[in-house]
Amino acid sequence: MIHHAQSHQSHGRKRIYKLIFVGFVVLAALILGCIGFREHARNHHEHASFLSALYHTIQLFVLHSPHFPCEINKKLEVARYLAAIVAFYAVLEALSAIFYEQIQLLWLRLFFKNHIIICGLGRKGLQLVKSCRGNGDKIVVIEKDANNDFVRVCREMGIIVLVGDATDKKLLKKACVHKARYLVAISGKDGTNVEIAVHTYQKIKKKRDVHTVGLNCRVHIVDGGLRTALKQHRVFTETLERFTISMFDIYENSARLLFKDHPLDYVFISASDPRSVHLIIVGFGQMGEAVLLQAVRMGHFANRKKLRATVVGREANRRKINIYHRHPQFEQVCDAEFIEMEAEDRQTVQTLEGLCKDQNSIVTLAVCFDDDARSLSFALSMLFVVRECKTPIGVRMAEVGGLSTLLLERDEGFPISDYVHIFGTTAHTCTRNMVIDDELDKLAREIHTDYVEDMRKIGKKPDEKPAMRPWEYLDEDYIDSNRQVADHIPVKLRVIGCYSKKEPVDAQMVTEFKDEEVKLLAEMEHRRWYADRILAGWKPGDKNDPMKKTNPVLKEWNELDEGTKEYNYNAVRNIPHLLDMIGERIYRK
Repeated sequence: MIHHAQSHQSHGRKRIYKLIFVGFVVLAALILGCIGFREHARNHHEHASFLSALYHTIQLFVLHSPHFPCEINKKLEVARYLAAIVAFYAVLEALSAIFYEQIQLLWLRLFFKNHIIICGLGRKGLQLVKSCRGNGDKIVVIEKDANNDFVRVCREMGIIVLVGDATDKKLLKKACVHKARYLVAISGKDGTNVEIAVHTYQKIKKKRDVHTVGLNCRVHIVDGGLRTALKQHRVFTETLERFTISMFDIYENSARLLFKDHPLDYVFISASDPRSVHLIIVGFGQMGEAVLLQAVRMGHFANRKKLRATVVGREANRRKINIYHRHPQFEQVCDAEFIEMEAEDRQTVQTLEGLCKDQNSIVTLAVCFDDDARSLSFALSMLFVVRECKTPIGVRMAEVGGLSTLLLERDEGFPISDYVHIFGTTAHTCTRNMVIDDELDKLAREIHTDYVEDMRKIGKKPDEKPAMRPWEYLDEDYIDSNRQVADHIPVKLRVIGCYSKKEPVDAQMVTEFKDEEVKLLAEMEHRRWYADRILAGWKPGDKNDPMKKTNPVLKEWNELDEGTKEYNYNAVRNIPHLLDMIGERIYRK
């Protein structure tokens, strides 16, 4: 809560400065008024006591003063204007307090268009508000709890906050949802977010207004089962010109960022490398599950070794049941072990130490507790393993600074920051770039665009192939598939000693791969695709049937026909072109 505390302090200081300024004006008016009244009385040979002068000065603040038959002195004149300013300011403050909501709604109705509506003002929602405000966006916040401290924080930033239930269509109308560009449902409950999306969809569908600009609805859904079920709902599949909808998951984005910045294959893995990549997850809540699933999707390397995973947590077995229920074929793509024990037990630490020292594994440790203090405490207890085994540790922390700074600066003389990585902070995952602009999906979008162009060249049409729809109207299954293709490209490049950069570097540029590299990467791509389809519940079949989830090429690489292999070869050869579409070039180390 470091940043929120700083925000409270910042707005508190502003209030103090305002009170100090008003107090200074009041004091100046009182002093000048008292002096001016007494001076005026002396000039006219009258007697005025200090209390009498003070009484007349106080009357100035209610815009009342004695009648002056002749010109008054400068001090009294200034005091009168200062008192009038204070009185006018007090009236404005009172009116704004009384008619605050009405003024907000009028201002919103008259001047807001293409704005962003954020539903839910928790820690994630507040961070998103700050990010959008920094971008210069017009923002409307809807929050159900009037006593939420963040409501005051937002209002002090000048953000319009409507207190009420975002599932209420009348409140959505007050927020001018039909004129908004984006609506983000980011409350703490998946069900509430879905309900907000459905009601927004119904509102926009019925609206017939020239002011309707086309709303993009972004819905935060954590539960994987719910996401899968919703992919088939008409709200998420129906193409509506004035309304598009997509789901996002902060935890999934955190996992994608973790492995993008700190890959599992942090050492070179050749085709003949006997070692397995081993991911150890301590704390298996929503974040831990997202990290595991992302690792399974990305963990396909040149040596053909299946990803190994060890999960440690007090409810590991229950979580295991959930994972296997949603992904019945999970064992085909990951060698997973679930250990139910308290992370802080001495036996647990000893077990993890032994796993990290395994010479046959390339180990990464991910600490995924929901509590920052607990994550910090456990990570500190494992620092001796970091020093001895050089095992990288990803530590999930909600906030940047404070405890995370303590973790990274603990040991002098040892580069802890090279091995300990903070991930999952709201400052990195709840930004406009991540939630609204889909920063992580830029390459995935270009992959989809390239695919659509290829299909059109051979005469295919979007009506025939749902996968050819525009990104905004694409089914979530196809969106996820494009994401996984994009996320795995850096893994492929590392296998052949390459990397991509936007900025020119002093190294050999690669515009096409060697034949042996194409064959190796094509096999990796097929195994990645195979694992992705298995996780999604697909099975081998005689024909490609999206309804039954069967596919005839869902088999091992050596069992594929040459036509299917050639398809994978072409996909790999296309990687330089895909990266070029987002302004990146490939270089060889």
